[in-house]
Amino acid sequence: MTLLFWSNVITAKKKKRGNKKMTRNCNNIVNIINFVRGWTPKKEDDWQLLNTVKEEMGLMKRFNFPGTFLLQYDALKRDEYIDYFKKEADDSIELGIWIEVVQPLVKACGLKWRGKEEVIWDWHINPGFLMSYTQKERELLCDEQMRYFKERFGYYPETVGSWLLDSYSMEYLSKKYDIKAFCICREQLRVDAYTLCGGYYNQGYYPSKYNMLCPAQTEENMIKTPVFRMLGIDPIYEYDKLRYKNQYEYKHPIYTFEPDWTVGRNKELVGEFLKNYFNDNVLGFSYIQVGQENSFWWYGIESGWNNEAEVLVDLREKGTIRMEKLSESGEWFKKTYSMTPATSICAQNDWGGNNLQAFWYNCKNYRCGVIVENDKLIIRDIYKFDERYKEAHYSVPEMESVTVYDNLSVVDSILQSNDLDGGNRRCGMFFDGCVSGLKISEEGSEMTIEAKLDNEKICIRFTQKGVEVRGNTKILYKYSELDNTKIKCEKDGFSFAHNGFEYFVPITADIEEMKDGAMLKSRDDTIFIDMEV
Repeated sequence: MTLLFWSNVITAKKKKRGNKKMTRNCNNIVNIINFVRGWTPKKEDDWQLLNTVKEEMGLMKRFNFPGTFLLQYDALKRDEYIDYFKKEADDSIELGIWIEVVQPLVKACGLKWRGKEEVIWDWHINPGFLMSYTQKERELLCDEQMRYFKERFGYYPETVGSWLLDSYSMEYLSKKYDIKAFCICREQLRVDAYTLCGGYYNQGYYPSKYNMLCPAQTEENMIKTPVFRMLGIDPIYEYDKLRYKNQYEYKHPIYTFEPDWTVGRNKELVGEFLKNYFNDNVLGFSYIQVGQENSFWWYGIESGWNNEAEVLVDLREKGTIRMEKLSESGEWFKKTYSMTPATSICAQNDWGGNNLQAFWYNCKNYRCGVIVENDKLIIRDIYKFDERYKEAHYSVPEMESVTVYDNLSVVDSILQSNDLDGGNRRCGMFFDGCVSGLKISEEGSEMTIEAKLDNEKICIRFTQKGVEVRGNTKILYKYSELDNTKIKCEKDGFSFAHNGFEYFVPITADIEEMKDGAMLKSRDDTIFIDMEV
C-alpha cells in the first residue's frame, strides 16, 4: 500500500461525520454494488469466491464506504456466506438479491433444470435468466428467492439486481415485495448472452410495464420502482468502441468503471474518467455504480478497486459525491421524481487523448447522443421510447441461449454503419461545417449546445419534446435499413417499422431525399425533430 492510500484512509475516518453534512444535498450519486455467486466450475477456485467478498467488505470498511451486496441463490445456500454476512454486515451495508436462475433454485420450485446436471450456474439466457420461463414460473422463482432470503436473514430484501431482468418479474417484485430499487447491466452489444441497446443511457428511470429497457411515458404503464444502470459506462468510448483507438487498451476494449478493465487498472485514468460524470454540466442527477462480481477474484480486481477508492475518498471529502446504499438511492429517486426525469452526461474531458467530446440527453420520450470529432458535430444516436413497444419475451419464454432488449431506433451509427467492416458507409446525422466555440448549458429539464459551424451560429436545444436546431444550417441524415428495421422518407418526417412495430418521427425542415439518406435543411432557421409524438 502507498502512503497516500493510508493517508486517505485516516482522513476518511476523521471526517466521516462531516462527510454526511457536506454531501447530503449532492445529486452526484455513487453506489457500491458487489454481487455474490456461490459456485464456480473449478472446485480448486471455490475458496476465492468468499475470499473476494471478504476483501471487498474489508476495503469498504477501511474507507467507511456504505454499499450493497446482492446474493445469488447458490450463495444463499452456503452457510459460510450467511455466517459471514450476519457477522460483518453493519448498518452501512445492505443485503439484497442477485437474480440469475441457478440449478438449486429451479429444483426448489419443482421445475426441471434445462442445463447440464453437473452445472449449477449457466450464464446463457436459457436456462439462466427469468425471461426463459413462463410468467407463472417467473413468479415461483421470484417467490422462492424472497422466501429463502427471509428464512436466512429474517427479513425481505429491498433491492434486486441482475444483468438482465424482464418487466413482468420487475412489476411482480415491485408490487408484492415493495422493492425500493432495481439495477441492470449497462448498454452492450452481443456481450455474453445478451444485447441491451437503445435504453436510458445511464442514471435511473421508471421502466414500462411492458419493456424494462424503456422508460414509461404514463403513470398507468409505469413500474413504480426505479431501475439504475450498472458498471459506469464511458460516455465517449464505449458506445462506438471499435472506432476510436487509444493508448490505454487492456485485454479487450471495455470502457466502464469496473475495477478489472481499462479505466480501473490505470490509476491516472480514474479521476479523468469521473470528471465526465461529476462536473458542473449535470442535468437532473449523475450516477455511477462501483464494484464487481466475486467470480472475478480479488487478485484480478484489487489494484483497480484501490485506484478507484482513493479517488472516491477525495471526491467525497470535497462534497462532490454522495455515497449510499442502492435502496437509499431508490427511496431518494421516488421522493424526488414522480416520473422519469431528464438527465444528461457532458463528457468534455477526453482521457483517451483523441480530442473527442460526447453529450448524452435522456428523458422519458427519447435519448440522444452527440459526438464532436475532427471538428465535426455528429448526432450518432437517437432512440425513441414508447411504452407500447413490448420486450420480445414479455409473455412468451425465450428458449434460445441469447436475447436482445431494445427500443425504437431513429439514428444508430453502430448497427447501421459498415465502414469498420471494409465498407464505406457511416450512418448518423452530420452537421455541415466545422464546429468551434462549443458551450453547454442546462436549465430545468433542458440541455443546450451553442456553437459555430464555420461562421454560422447554431443552438441545439434538447427538451422532453424533441431536438431543436436554431440557425441557418443543414444536416445530412445517413441511414441504412436493417433486417428488422425499415425506414421511409416522407415529406414531413420519417416512417419506421422495427420488429413489426410502426412509428413515425415528424421533422420540421425542408427534407430532400437522397440515396440511402436525406438532407435536412433549416426552415425559417429551424430544424425540429419531434420525439414526443
